[in-house]
Formats: sequence, C-alpha cells, structure tokens
Amino acid sequence: MNVGTVAHAIDRVGKPATLRRVAGPGRFVSVTLKAVWRGYQPQELAGGIVQGDREVRIGNAEIAARKWPGPPRRGDQMILEGRTFTVMAADSPNIGETTAMHILQVRGT
Repeated sequence: MNVGTVAHAIDRVGKPATLRRVAGPGRFVSVTLKAVWRGYQPQELAGGIVQGDREVRIGNAEIAARKWPGPPRRGDQMILEGRTFTVMAADSPNIGETTAMHILQVRGT
C-alpha cells in the first residue's frame, strides 16, 4: 500500500466533511475534504473512548495540498453531516517516511 492508494480509497468512499482549527475568538482555519467515519463498537469503549464517539479517517494529501496547518490535533473540530465534533485524539500513521492519513477520535458537542 502507498500514500496514493490511501488517498484514492478515502476519496472514493469518503463523504464531504470540514476540518477546522480555532484561530482566535470567532475565527477558524477550515478545509473541506473527504472523510470516512464510523461509530466505535461496544468492545472498543475503553481508554478514553466513550459511547457516541466516532473514528474519522482523512487523507494527509488533501490537508497538505490546501496548506491547512496540520496535522490535526486535540481540540480541532470536524463537521460531519452538519454536526460539529471535537477531536479528542489523533494518530498520523506513515507509509515509509510520508504521512498517509490521520485517524481521529471525535466527540459530539
């Protein structure tokens, strides 16, 4: 698997979403991108993951191409189908030396 394959897969099955970071009182830096998300299964509810949290996968290529100040981090926001979630945790796995995607744990506000 390579970074292009990851980006293509997310683009193919992902839905429109917005990632944003608070840049000051009432100001945001936002990027619209494709995301794939799911709810956690009951057996996954441990280590800070609670019922209602979602796992969101986004490609790094979209963030980099739009010069969004990544990588995503705790406190950023994801807007999925009109609902705002707060990023609780972020993991950015690499393929070789390149960041392939970001896997976010988000919680509704």
